[in-house]
Amino acid sequence: MSLGVSFFRFGNDRSVWRSYGADFTIDVSLPKAGDIESDLLKRDLSINAMAYDFATQSIIDPLNGKSDLKNRIIRIISENAIKDDPLRMLRAFRIAAELKFKISDRSLLLIEKNKKLIRHISSERIGYEFLKLIATESYEYLVEMNRVGLIDQMFVNFRYANECTQNRFHLYDVKDHSLLTVRKIDEMICDIDNIVKHNTELKELIKKNMLILKVAALFHDIGKPFVKTNYGGSIHFYRHESKGAKIFNEKIAPRLSLAKKESLDIKKLILYHLAVADYFRLFREKRMLKKHKVRFFSKYDELGVLILFLSIADTLAKGQISQSLFVDMHKMFIELSDFYFNYYLPKKQIAPLINGYDIIREFQLKPSPVFKTILKKIREEQIKGAIKNRSEAIEYAAEIVKNLKKADL
Repeated sequence: MSLGVSFFRFGNDRSVWRSYGADFTIDVSLPKAGDIESDLLKRDLSINAMAYDFATQSIIDPLNGKSDLKNRIIRIISENAIKDDPLRMLRAFRIAAELKFKISDRSLLLIEKNKKLIRHISSERIGYEFLKLIATESYEYLVEMNRVGLIDQMFVNFRYANECTQNRFHLYDVKDHSLLTVRKIDEMICDIDNIVKHNTELKELIKKNMLILKVAALFHDIGKPFVKTNYGGSIHFYRHESKGAKIFNEKIAPRLSLAKKESLDIKKLILYHLAVADYFRLFREKRMLKKHKVRFFSKYDELGVLILFLSIADTLAKGQISQSLFVDMHKMFIELSDFYFNYYLPKKQIAPLINGYDIIREFQLKPSPVFKTILKKIREEQIKGAIKNRSEAIEYAAEIVKNLKKADL
């Protein structure tokens, strides 16, 4: 029988040969346990413990993996399989999520019993499996991971979100709300063609950033338990977004071995996930002007679109919002996103009218952090269309410098 592929030796001391196809990888090795059946009994899952005998053209299936495959069941072979490699607990969830299979009750009990062993697994291996898991429609599997306690062993700071009650605007505690926010992101991405009917660039941006949106959704409120106050039944979480961004940066991101840009973008999404509130109030009161939109995207740029998307999921996951609120949030998302792609982005490509050297030359100022403030304000006015040439930019800069000098006095 010919597979139509070529193999190469993988590693120096292992009898393993590997071949890559267009959409598959094949590893071939000798049985580790002497014979094939003994080798299969040392695998992780029953569906991975099958082999094909080319001589007899029959399947070797000592653990009924074929039946589990047919019945869409993920079954961990034994407790020893977990102890040999605790990552297999997370891998069971990842494979179940990818295939939309159910994890057997006994396997869940074994995971719950041995969950603490996951702490000994390297960040690289945890990150690889977890990010593949959350990239699927993973809500029900994350809920099950939470129920058996595995997710709290992987991300220790997340356990404080359990039963952390919230204010009257939320039906759920922090942990359940966070998990539900992931579900809402999934639902919105699945329905993206209806949510965004005409803007192809917007659809592509959301789909491209699906992973960071979902990780940010899961951990966006991780700071809440650490800043919670309750005075006379009035619950608040002041600056929880700052605390959450810090926890993510110091504790969660290293555990996931994220790329530097991914980690930074998720941190920013957590830090700024409340930024939409003031703009939404302006939108509902029909007071949102071009200057507000320019200011929003001047600060957040492309990330602003993702902040808007996350904000909708966050609001939906509260569990009790009116239809009119959702409709208005959707309208604002579309209006601001269209503004970003059709107005702000093209204007952003136009060269700035002045730079720091112009400020030094015109106003005899020494370089300082205030230059950034001056140039940012001028740039916003340029993008808005209020300033059209260099002389107008210098004139506007003079007003800013004059006001700054008055403030110093």
